[in-house]
Amino acid sequence: MRFYNFGDSRNTHLLLIPDNAQHYSIFERGIKDLIPDFYITICSFDGFDETIKETFVSHEKEMEQIEAYINEHDEGHLSCAYGLGHGGEVLCSLLERSHITIDKCIIDSAYFEYLSTPYAMMQASAATMFFYPLIKEKTISRGVMHFLTREQKENPEFISRWQQHYLSHNLDFIKKRSLFNQFSSSYQLKHKKNLLIPNTAVHVFFSMKMGARYLRRYQYFFANAIYHYFNMSAQELLITKPDQWALELYSIFKGRI
Repeated sequence: MRFYNFGDSRNTHLLLIPDNAQHYSIFERGIKDLIPDFYITICSFDGFDETIKETFVSHEKEMEQIEAYINEHDEGHLSCAYGLGHGGEVLCSLLERSHITIDKCIIDSAYFEYLSTPYAMMQASAATMFFYPLIKEKTISRGVMHFLTREQKENPEFISRWQQHYLSHNLDFIKKRSLFNQFSSSYQLKHKKNLLIPNTAVHVFFSMKMGARYLRRYQYFFANAIYHYFNMSAQELLITKPDQWALELYSIFKGRI
């Protein structure tokens, strides 16, 4: 894993964790308004960074590297952290492991789809087939086309921005094995019911278009979290409204809530 830092190290330290199959640059449009007030560290996973030759192995290994970084640079205590998509599940696991402490965290558009090993392998294979042609060859598979056609009707800006992240960056260094390992590892992250971490405020950004099933799942794991509701699709806030995304983070991490 590599860590990219932005801003003055004397400011409040904010850790950002991207979703699966994402380059760390997914945050580049959002952080510009946060840099004056935060010291920002973006995690870049093994296998998904052009400067790292290693293949992604597991989230366990990545979490160990995050913990080592926070222990070395922040004496094991972090002011605030944000996890997007499966990155939110990694953040949840970091809280459960208790090797580091975090004052405030935001979990955004996470899925919490724990699967037994055979089903995790099957789902990871499907996710790999979805993303690999888009990343490696800049071609759109049948699965991606179905997703784009369905979503394009409701939210053309979101789909345009989402496509741009993959088509405008040279991501052909990402290996199929890294994609498969990352998704299979995510589907096998198991979390506790009613997670309650002493001295940690957990905030949830819930995208209403994810539906009631996911809301129930969030409430199962985070009954005591502070919920922020957005009438959007998963990850839409960051991808289409980075200024608003930055403002939401600022109000939570610099505010009293």
